[in-house]
Amino acid sequence: MGEVVFFTGFPGFLGKRIAARVLADPSTEEVVFLVQHRFRPAAEDALAKIERAGAHAKATLVTGDITAPGCGMEVPVRERLRERVTLAFHLAAAYNLALARDVGMKVNVLGTRNVLDLLDGAPALKRLAYISTCAVSGSHQGVFSEEDFDVRQTFKNFYEETKYLAEAEVRGRWGRIPTVIFRPSVVVGDSKTGEAEKIDGPYYAFVMISRGLHAIAAKSSGKFHLVPVDFVADAMLQIFAREESVGRGFALSDPAPCTFAEFFDVTSDAFGKRRPLLRVPPSVLKPLAKFPGMAKLSGVPKQSFDYSLVPVDWPCANTLEALHASGLKCPRYPEYAKTLVRYFKEHLEPTMPKAGMW
Repeated sequence: MGEVVFFTGFPGFLGKRIAARVLADPSTEEVVFLVQHRFRPAAEDALAKIERAGAHAKATLVTGDITAPGCGMEVPVRERLRERVTLAFHLAAAYNLALARDVGMKVNVLGTRNVLDLLDGAPALKRLAYISTCAVSGSHQGVFSEEDFDVRQTFKNFYEETKYLAEAEVRGRWGRIPTVIFRPSVVVGDSKTGEAEKIDGPYYAFVMISRGLHAIAAKSSGKFHLVPVDFVADAMLQIFAREESVGRGFALSDPAPCTFAEFFDVTSDAFGKRRPLLRVPPSVLKPLAKFPGMAKLSGVPKQSFDYSLVPVDWPCANTLEALHASGLKCPRYPEYAKTLVRYFKEHLEPTMPKAGMW
């Protein structure tokens, strides 16, 4: 008998890629996807594409909701899953820097607690992969290692806070549920195809550069942590397959990230635009983000500017050690920047609303 895998967060951007790899694995017997009713059509379409590309295992869609008791599944379905599940991936979360706290508490914290309740005591469970984020470091400055968690940090937004509280739920049951915690840094598109689904995170800088609004940029030596989605999926599965990964945390990040200044220079070059003419301290830029109309004009939400103010480094020693034998390495941003920009121009930029006026 092969692995029976429980999966949340499908058909999300990262979830689709991990699911495709799990379904293609000869050791997988069945993957049970928990999907909200409103996402079921998208999940069916995504599964059809994966199956056409070549899937080995059976895929089963189960309608439910992680925010509901028992994850919203019918009792017979839930009990059968508990008896059979051997591996689990919990990716479902609310990813939004402008997230309302009540939404984050419901989806990220309560949702994670419900998934843990479902898996706690499952007789055949070998491992759970929990997808956290490096952003649980919050406002902490300096090094935040894979072993760090509670360093008395505050948080820049409710997304960070609720993902921190969700990871606390996971850590609280490390002795009961064999779990591997993964903390991706800032995930961008595929390094080989550039494929991305929406404009957020670093893509807001793409918007600014596209609109020629990057003449003034942050003068910051802080690290700009980017990691392509294909590396995240590949690294996660390689690490998760190792039994010795249980009870440990892994930062899925670039061990040699570029600085903010390098990011703007490399991206400007990829767009064929002039590099920033003036670099000012981030503390000067942040008040500009609060000016009326600035978000509409620039296409950048004010929350994004916070990330140039906090110099933090997310080293990934555990990840490097785990991947050493395989040779899998995170590509550096300059190696795939042109690929991301090309995809942005062809697929994302045409969907952008026109720049607003003051």
